[in-house]
Amino acid sequence: MEEKMKKDPQNLDIRILYSDIDGTLLRNHISPKTREKILELDKKGIPFILVSARMPDGVRLIQRELGNKRPIICYSGGLILDEDQNVIYSRQMDLELAAGVWSDLERVCPEICVNIYGGELWVVKDDQNPVFDAYNSNKRSCPINLKTEEGKEILFKLLETADVFVTNNRDKSLKKMGIDYASIKERYPRLVYVTVSGYGLEGPEKDFPGFDSIAFYARTGLLCDTVVKGNMPAYPASAGGDNTTGLIAYAAIVTALLARERTGQGDHIDVSLFGNGVWMSGLLAICSKYGELYPKGRYELKPVNNNVYQCKDGEWVAFTILEFERYFRQFCQVLECPELADDPRWQTRADALNNREPLIREIEKVMLKFDSADVERRLRQADVVVSRLHHFAELDDDEQALSNDYMRKITFDNGQEGTMFMNPLKSENIGRYPYRRGPLMGEDTDCVLGALGYSEEQIRAMKESGIVM
Repeated sequence: MEEKMKKDPQNLDIRILYSDIDGTLLRNHISPKTREKILELDKKGIPFILVSARMPDGVRLIQRELGNKRPIICYSGGLILDEDQNVIYSRQMDLELAAGVWSDLERVCPEICVNIYGGELWVVKDDQNPVFDAYNSNKRSCPINLKTEEGKEILFKLLETADVFVTNNRDKSLKKMGIDYASIKERYPRLVYVTVSGYGLEGPEKDFPGFDSIAFYARTGLLCDTVVKGNMPAYPASAGGDNTTGLIAYAAIVTALLARERTGQGDHIDVSLFGNGVWMSGLLAICSKYGELYPKGRYELKPVNNNVYQCKDGEWVAFTILEFERYFRQFCQVLECPELADDPRWQTRADALNNREPLIREIEKVMLKFDSADVERRLRQADVVVSRLHHFAELDDDEQALSNDYMRKITFDNGQEGTMFMNPLKSENIGRYPYRRGPLMGEDTDCVLGALGYSEEQIRAMKESGIVM
């Protein structure tokens, strides 16, 4: 077979092709040429099967990017799913054995990072749970069963000294429990009551459940219309809607607290994932009424404003030139294409827009002569706003992010070191705020209830009856 491949690789009878992902198919990105060849295989009826140590969601992400709908092999063969995500084969390690292997590896090789997966789940230990800690650091945990009268009484005691109450329960559930704003505002007139919902408190969808991937991204055009026309919709960045909606809630809270200092009155604040998504995409919605329709094809985009170009090394760069007549000649000089600046087809910004496709094609050719880092360096010399398109994985060691405490090196309870993203709001008076890991479930119950005047026996009894945890 090896001799046959050397002599005539075109005559091979290929029935199926398997490929690893990380370090093989994927090296920071999947090149357009690779994607093209995979599509050619599919047209010939030759299945291209992804094989990886990743969990299913990690493999599906690459599948979606390739437009590939085939079976996938996960966990290095431990789990095989067909094209409809039904299980073809599954061989799992016994839980007790897996825990033993994990423990032995941490004892013998503490420098090795060990992850355990089960089906679609990523299993983490309490002493290293960065995904949970990212959103729950510096908090306390006292779970209360609000479906019980005793649980509601605990909540009411907490609200007596609280400035702000935040809930993401749906309005109908709050009303059912008797803790909606209308039911308690007379009892707590200074309270700032914040409802974070999927779609807002009015309208036909007010009682719908909502996650950010749906209410923020899918519902507002952010998935369909921010891609190149003809491509599949974008994959939603995890928690992008949650994070920004949280910041909007924070802004509303401090505004309400300032107003309370002047009026003595609390307020009811409503923020929603959908409302935030409308705010984020609203400008594009307005533009669409004036002929600026999305999604756009590659050559319908503006040539030098919010466009992206691939470079010699396969990476992409983005740059923005708003003052075309001022910067375009400098742009051409530093990229060694002065003849482009002299072309009569684009001497003004209006000319460039009217001849956008030929200009984009010319810039594409220029960019392929340089590596992305070189393009970035050259354009910055010309004072052009530019950046290589970075990858999520690079943020861990991003000097700019670390310098501003947007990312911070931390040590987990188990001694392992990692990097955690921080709140982007910075204050000179507050300075670098301390970091404490997220709480274990119910870790602070005794402390919180003790401060309310409950005895140890009362707390123990409430735990046993399921009122608190």
